[in-house]
Amino acid sequence: MTPTEKRVHIFLPLLATAVLLLTACQPSGEPSLYPASQDDMEIVGGKPTHTVEIALTPKEIATPQPQQLIPTDIFTPSSPFCQPDEQDGYFLINCDGQDLIISQSEDRRGVDMLLSREIPVETQTIDMAFDAVSTAAETAIQDQNQYGAFFIDENDLFHALRISGQQFSMETWSADHAGKVEYRTNPVFSPLLKPAGQPNHLRWLCGDGYCDFFANDAFAARMTTSLASPIRAVGLFAASRWDQRFGQLVLSDFQASEILVSDRPLQPFLLSDDLREDRGLFSQTILSGAFDLFSDEGFHFSPLIQYGYYSVRGGPALGDSSVEVTIKMEVYPQRRASQYAGITCRSSMAGMYMAVIRADGIYFIYRDTPSRPFALLAKRTSEFIHTGLTENRLRLDCVGSQLNFHINDTLVESIDDSRFGLNFGRAGLFTKAGGDPNPDAFIFSDFSVQEVRTDQ
Repeated sequence: MTPTEKRVHIFLPLLATAVLLLTACQPSGEPSLYPASQDDMEIVGGKPTHTVEIALTPKEIATPQPQQLIPTDIFTPSSPFCQPDEQDGYFLINCDGQDLIISQSEDRRGVDMLLSREIPVETQTIDMAFDAVSTAAETAIQDQNQYGAFFIDENDLFHALRISGQQFSMETWSADHAGKVEYRTNPVFSPLLKPAGQPNHLRWLCGDGYCDFFANDAFAARMTTSLASPIRAVGLFAASRWDQRFGQLVLSDFQASEILVSDRPLQPFLLSDDLREDRGLFSQTILSGAFDLFSDEGFHFSPLIQYGYYSVRGGPALGDSSVEVTIKMEVYPQRRASQYAGITCRSSMAGMYMAVIRADGIYFIYRDTPSRPFALLAKRTSEFIHTGLTENRLRLDCVGSQLNFHINDTLVESIDDSRFGLNFGRAGLFTKAGGDPNPDAFIFSDFSVQEVRTDQ
C-alpha cells in the first residue's frame, strides 16, 4: 500500500440542491442488514396490503468475507493521516492512537474551510464505517460542524456523505477542485442521527449503482450513484462555512472494506404498515395542537388549531418512489370544505411535494419550499373522489421530474416539475384543519412506500 495522501482545501461556498430509489422485499425472521427504524413527527408548513408488520429492505443473502482496505492503526500519532500539513492553518488535528480529533484554530479567518485525509485503495465496491462525536463551538447556539466520508473513483470524482447535526446529504465534488459541490441531494433531517455530544455510528455502502446510508445501524437512505470503477481512494473530511463556528469533532474506528456485488443483491425496497397499531413507523412525540390515535380503523390524525397543518414522515430518504395510503374522511361535504388530507414525497429541509383531497371532491397538488410555501401545481374537481364519510385510496408517484397522482386506481394528474430540485427525501402523511377544526376528521390506513426503478 502506498503512503497515505493528505489534502486540505479552502473551497467555494457550498451549494444546496439535491436521487434515491425505493424497492420491494418480504420480511424475514432472520437478522436484516436494513433493520426497522424509529421515525419523527414534525410540524411542517396500488392496493392496500393490509400487512401487520413493516417490511423493510432485505438482509444480505450471504455474508461475504470483507477484505479490509486500510490499516487498523490509521489514527496513531505516526500515521500520515494524523500529520499536520502546512495548509492546515485553520484546523487543528490530533491523534491519540484511537481517535482523530479535529478543532478550529483560534485565528481562523472568515473563509470556507475543508480538511480532508485520504488513503489509496483499489476496489469495485466500498463499505465504510466510522464513529463520530460532534460537539458544538462554545459561541454557537447549535452544532454547526460538518463532516463525513468520501471515496474517489477512477475519473477523480469525489463521492461524499456529509453530516451536519441531525441532517445528512450525499454529494459529488468536482475532480479539479475537491470540495466544490457539483451535485448534492436535498439535506434531510433524520431522527436516527443523535444530537451534538452523543456518539453516532455511521456506515456508507456503495456499489452496483446505489449508495446506502445507515445511522446507528438503522437504514436511513438510498441514492443512485454514477461512480466510475474502480475506486482509487477513501477518506474522511471536516468542513466549516465562513459564517459558522467549528467546535470539536472526534472520529474513531474508521474501517473500509470491499464487498463483492454478487454477495449484495439490491432487491427493491418496500415499507408497508396498515397503521392499525403503533409499530414505530412514526415517533411517540406528542404533537401540541394535533389529534393522533391508532385504532382498529387506522391512524386518526388531524390538527386541532384553526387552519393548522401537520405532516408525519416515515421510512428512509429516497428518490424515485411511490407513496400510497387509504384515507377515510369524516367530514360532511355540506360543510365548508377547507380541511384536506393526503400524502407527501421527497420531504427534506429543501421542501416537499404533497397531493391532498377534500371532502367536496376537489384535489390539490402542492410544492412546498421555504422560499415558496404551498405553491399550487394543480387544483381540480374529480369524479373519482368518493365524497362524504367514505374511503379514498391515494397514490403519488414521484419519479424524476414527473409527479403522477392516482385516486382510487385512476390517474387524475400528471405534472412535470423540477424548478426547485426536490428530488430526494422521505415520504409521509399530510393533514390540514379548517376554520372549525374537527378533532377526528381523518383516518389513515394501509400506508406504503415503494421504490420505483427506471433502470429496469
